This record gives sequence, structure tokens and C-alpha cells, in this order.
Amino acid sequence: MGDGSPCRSALPAQDVSLVDVVSRDIAASAAELTADGHVEAVVVAPPGYVPLDLIPGLAGCPALSVVSSVALVDATTAFEDLDGCDSFAGRGLAVPRLGRTVPAALVDQVERAEVVALAATDEIDVCDMLQLDTLVRRLNPTARPVTVVGRATPASDILASAGPDGGAGYDEIGSHRHAGWLRMLGARTADDLPTSEVGITATVLAARRPLHPQRLHDCMDGLVAGVVRSRGWLWLASRPDQRMAWDHAGRGLTLAPDGYWPAVDTAPADHRAACPGWDPYYGYRVQELALIGLHADPAALTRIFRSCLLTDAELALGEDSWHELPDPFPSWLPDLNG
Repeated sequence: MGDGSPCRSALPAQDVSLVDVVSRDIAASAAELTADGHVEAVVVAPPGYVPLDLIPGLAGCPALSVVSSVALVDATTAFEDLDGCDSFAGRGLAVPRLGRTVPAALVDQVERAEVVALAATDEIDVCDMLQLDTLVRRLNPTARPVTVVGRATPASDILASAGPDGGAGYDEIGSHRHAGWLRMLGARTADDLPTSEVGITATVLAARRPLHPQRLHDCMDGLVAGVVRSRGWLWLASRPDQRMAWDHAGRGLTLAPDGYWPAVDTAPADHRAACPGWDPYYGYRVQELALIGLHADPAALTRIFRSCLLTDAELALGEDSWHELPDPFPSWLPDLNG
């Protein structure tokens, strides 16, 4: 969104927090409040916590039933929060997980929520409000939005948006399916993608051929220019067996190992025709990135992405030669052929 460069991370952040302790304490307090069966408790997560930090502890208490997850977004700071890579520790707040950034927590909360409440909407202009509302709908197309005038509203009004009787119950495991980026990757054609609206763009970058590791490394800043959120999977020519997970929010970008691709020849003959994701040459290996932007240029993003793919000449050299390509990324996983 801004002119600054993304903050890159080579490996996923390690959990060195008190998440489990906090979750158990909150669950115990909520259970005590609802012990007589006549009280509904609204759990307000500490700053920086996301649903998966607390819900397992709450769901593990027989006396409690998690009916919904609500993301509360401050309309006056949302764009600023998304246009950076501030950490919670840097803001003087307790950090639930080492390395978690403000934009990463914000998009995680919105993507997994059943209700998104936009607070203080009366303090921003109409154009910004339209953009924020559209952005939230792109991040989570299934969430029910609630507009809050001012900075206070009865919790019952927000919970009523969860549906009859407060919702049918929050699906912790399936909550990731709300994410707009995942739905974008599942679109069958370009016509199925959300259209550009009030400056909010939706772009899917996809290819079969591998990425040149050095060119990708050099173009990472360009691939997130004007992009608020991007997510997907990649594979590099120099390490063709490894699946790479791309996770970006604001200016925080992580490229990390995500296991191995299934071997090209592992699919039985009778399975290949029934599996549209399988290719006789590449197997299941594929480049898939979903990008949600604010005034991003989808054509420019596509050009940058395609410039990172192997050329026809490089592709023709074969996998033995690809291993010799300059690769500035860390050696996360052992090479299956090494």
C-alpha cells in the first residue's frame, strides 16, 4: 500500500508465548460466569490474539459453547495498521506469539470471523468507508458486516448478527475456509473472481512452470506493490520437490517450507484423469498466488510474476540444470534427490 519495502521473514515465527496459559485462564473465568446456565459471556481477546489462540481452550471446557467469532476493526486506524509491519511488542503490548505483526493479526482475525464489526465509521469520510467495507468483504466474503457509529455498542447488537440464537456454533477447523484468498484460488475462471471496486483489486497469479529463485527473490517487493494481502503456494526450479508457502499481510512477507510435492509418478493411472490438479509433466506442482490490493495494478503484478518464471530455454535444460541456478533462499528442507 505504501512506498516502503516488505519486511521479509525466512521462517515461520516460533511460539514462545503464554497463549495456552491465557486461554485456560479465560476459559476458567468464562465457565465460572456461566455456571448457572443463565449468563452469556462475551470474551474479548487481548490485543494481538487471534481466534485459534483462544478457541481451543474455550471449546475444551464442557460448560462452554463457542457460538461465534467477531472481529472488531477500528475504521480510523485500519488502513494504517495494514500498511506496515509493526509488531505488538513494538507498540508496548504483550506479545502472544513471537514475531506476529499487527497486519498479520488483523487479517487473521477478519478472515476467520463470522461477524466483522467496523467501529468509529462516523470518524472517517465516505470514500474511505466504502473502501474499508469492500476490503473487508474481499478478505472474508462470508462474514456478516456490522457498522458501528462511535466507539461503543451493546454486545448483544453485534452477536445478533451471528444469526438466530447467536449462531449455530463456531467451526474452529473450518474457519480458514472463510478467507477470501482461498476462495479466489478456487475460482474456476477469471469471471468468478471479484471485480475491481473502489480501488480494491483481486488478482490470481497461476502457472505450472517453475520459478527462477534469483529472479523471484529480486522481484518480491514488486509482487506485493499495492497489495494488502496475498497468500498461496510456489515451487522453485532449484528445489523442485519442495512446496513453498507464501504468506503476506501489510508489509510483512513470509516465504516458508510447506512440505514436499507428491512425486510426479505417484498417481495411479486410474486416478490421473479424475484429478484436475495433476499434470503428466509437473505432477501436482503449481504456482498459485491470490492477491488482494488497494490501488494495485493487476497487469503489472502479472508481468512481474511471469518474468520470474523459467524461460522456454531454461525449461528445456531440465531439472538437473535447474539445481545449479543461483538460489539466495535458505536451505529449509533436505533435497529429496540430494
